[in-house]
This record gives sequence, C-alpha cells and structure tokens, in this order.
Amino acid sequence: MKSRSRFLVAIALATLLVASGFSPPDRGFPLEGEWHGTLVTGQVDLPLVLHISRNEDDTFKATLDSPAQQAFGIAMDTVEIDGHKIRIWSSQLQGGFTTEVSDEKPDEMDGAWEQGGMSLPLKVTRHIADS
Repeated sequence: MKSRSRFLVAIALATLLVASGFSPPDRGFPLEGEWHGTLVTGQVDLPLVLHISRNEDDTFKATLDSPAQQAFGIAMDTVEIDGHKIRIWSSQLQGGFTTEVSDEKPDEMDGAWEQGGMSLPLKVTRHIADS
C-alpha cells in the first residue's frame, strides 16, 4: 500500500511539473556552434573545425572539416553527453574527440583526438562569426 501511495504522489508531481511548463535546467554551456582547433601530430599541424547543431529531439549532431586535407562535412555519427563529458565519434574515421566542458570556460573544450590506437591532445574554441 505504501509503494502505491508513493507511485500516486510521483504521478501527481510529474503531472504538475508538465502542466506548469517545467523543463530541466540547461547544462550551463551551449554546445552548438563552430569549434576550431589544431591537431598537432608531430609531423604536421592539422586545422580542424567541428560543426555541432541540435536536432529537433534535443540530441546533437556534428560534422568535421579538415581544410588542409580538403575534407569537409565528415559525418560524426555519435555525439554523447554525460554531464560535462562529451564524446564525438565518427565510424567513417574510426576516431573522434573526447573532452570535458567547464562551466567557467564554456567556449573552450580541451580534450583528446583518438584514432588508430593513438590519442593526441586537442583544444577547440568556439568561433564567433563576425556580424
């Protein structure tokens, strides 16, 4: 009987929250945008651009540009967010970017590019377009 009462209270609270227009708080950092960084491989410096946007279902999608390699719009088919941890992965490249976002520096992501069993540091910053 006690568990049924708890269940009914939970349903009533959920209904009240939905009716009041409650939505969960934002993470405190906007992920959408154009993120620029340079991957230093030891042999060559590769400028990279990550394009991240939000889908209608509130998930994210991303593509990658590597201008020095004339590679644009590479599909990053996984964008996983777990708290402040972010993983952006491409099955095509068999690699991707892992990072943690800081509330103090929401326009920077300092992490690692992982590919082919290697991990290299990669820091990207949000590019703000000139108006």
